[in-house]
Amino acid sequence: MKLSKWLSFSLAIVLLATFMPIAAAAAAAGVPGTPVVSHNNWDGDGNYTITTNLWYGDNGTTLELYENGTLIDTQTLVDQTPGAQSASKAISGKINGTYTYVAKLINAYGSTSSQPVTVSVTDGAQPGVAVTNFAANETISYSFPLIRGNLVDTSATTVTLTNTSSSRSTNVIQGMAYQGEFKVFADLVPGVNNLVIQNGTEQTTITLNYVPPISKPLTRIFWYVPSGGNTDYQTMLPNDPQNYAAKLSTYMKVLQSLTADSMKANGYGRETFNLEINNTTGKVDVHVLESEHPTSYYYNQTYDKSELYSEVANLVPQQYPQPGTKNLAFVGFSKYDAASNYMYAHTALGGGDYGVFGGATVWLFPNDETEVQSQFANLSPVDSDFVGEPASTVQKALSIGYGAAAHELGHAFGLPHEGDGNSIMWRGFDYLHRLFVLQDPDGYVFGESELPGWASVSAVTLHASPFFTEYNIPRGLTTSGTVSVSNSNSPAAEQKDNAFDGNVASKWLVFDNAPSIQYEFPGTSTYAVNKYAITSANDYEDRDPLSWTVSGSNDGVNWSILDTRSNEDFADRYQTNTYTFSNATAYKYYKFELIGNGGGVVQLAEIHLYD
Repeated sequence: MKLSKWLSFSLAIVLLATFMPIAAAAAAAGVPGTPVVSHNNWDGDGNYTITTNLWYGDNGTTLELYENGTLIDTQTLVDQTPGAQSASKAISGKINGTYTYVAKLINAYGSTSSQPVTVSVTDGAQPGVAVTNFAANETISYSFPLIRGNLVDTSATTVTLTNTSSSRSTNVIQGMAYQGEFKVFADLVPGVNNLVIQNGTEQTTITLNYVPPISKPLTRIFWYVPSGGNTDYQTMLPNDPQNYAAKLSTYMKVLQSLTADSMKANGYGRETFNLEINNTTGKVDVHVLESEHPTSYYYNQTYDKSELYSEVANLVPQQYPQPGTKNLAFVGFSKYDAASNYMYAHTALGGGDYGVFGGATVWLFPNDETEVQSQFANLSPVDSDFVGEPASTVQKALSIGYGAAAHELGHAFGLPHEGDGNSIMWRGFDYLHRLFVLQDPDGYVFGESELPGWASVSAVTLHASPFFTEYNIPRGLTTSGTVSVSNSNSPAAEQKDNAFDGNVASKWLVFDNAPSIQYEFPGTSTYAVNKYAITSANDYEDRDPLSWTVSGSNDGVNWSILDTRSNEDFADRYQTNTYTFSNATAYKYYKFELIGNGGGVVQLAEIHLYD
């Protein structure tokens, strides 16, 4: 402790003792008075004293001191009611940060806590290992965060992270270090995750909370295979395990993670899309999508490879019907033929809820979460023709393979080619390895401004999407009912039931400028609806309903008009407008007669009914 701090502390004790009564005092007759906590850390270093004083009131017999909510000290006190009480705790070796202290006085009648006091350490001890991009006890909605930080040992090349809360085979992951900085992934389990990051004899611990999202719609991953279901991919690895599912599961978790980091860098917090993930195993569901054609159909140079997109977009709703999803498919039968110097069944297309990318680089993908960084640092040579990309190393082929597929998924999220040279929606993915390692192959140490990701203009669109934002609009009464429409001319994935399915990412679209849609409650149920909400769909505001009439009926034939609206406006996509009206009659049927904006198409994401 510095001399000035010791002198002031000693003087305070002397003065306090001067005013304490010498004679024995009466015992407390009630709960302790309110203690006052103070500190002497005027210079901001990591060594200081926390002092607790009770100036008046019933005394305590025990003092507990809490630091950032954790009990760090317990002292036994002498009850000298009505005299004052004082106790101190020396704190030393704190690293830079903020520390909040609360004292609790306890006696036989109960306890009383002080107001919190915060100490800011700005000139503290340098920790051997320090996390810089996550706060302690931070809660996130994805399971594979990339943790960054600093090391005292600037010569270190590795760190090891152990998730002591997990029993999975991925609970220990080795990360990379360079010039006093480190990056390492953590594979989280749902709930509390206690993580230990170690470099030699130095280590730090951090707790992260993983809470899987509930209401966000899903982004799904597919492995597109020829008829007959052969899932094997072309590979140059001897004894390749053909583990496409493990590779694509890891891919989606990495993409979800880098998206969260990119959205945070753009000022939106750690927003990211939702996955179909098994919270026991930690693996993402990878669906096998089977083509209607054998490989011979594709392995000729007359085949139009752009047709792969329309095939996937047609087959997904047939084989895995689930409206309101975004879907990324890798083509499992992409193949390079050296004799003809031609890559068969390779494409890169996206938009309209689907992204499709050739699978020629999948054999290089990391097998699980423990291999991501080491594989992205792999500078082994590859044949650029064989991987179908302008890449001569594993690192470059992975960057393009991972990044270009993310680019096509970006199109499925509604993103055009936009942003600067670091944008995934341009060619920023050429340098995707920079997200996971700390220097380029030539030794160049890049800065934060040189990292690839979603550009700020793309982040605006993603932030507004229900695939990124948790929507908690009460569904209301629309469960298990029957939906009917005046016109059934709707695309296969945009049918009438989507209007009442509780999922704002799905939509009902009809080729009609004046359609009607009605909801019938199940069984004998009737409700006196007096409020409803309409949510606009994902695109083209000129398809929003403009005007409508709401009616109720108990036989589906005779209708009573309940509410009429004209020239309504949905300024944003996925905007929910709520309307109220007077109605005390319980009806079995409710009908919306809609008028569109004149384009011959009406669409909406959701209708909710409330009583």
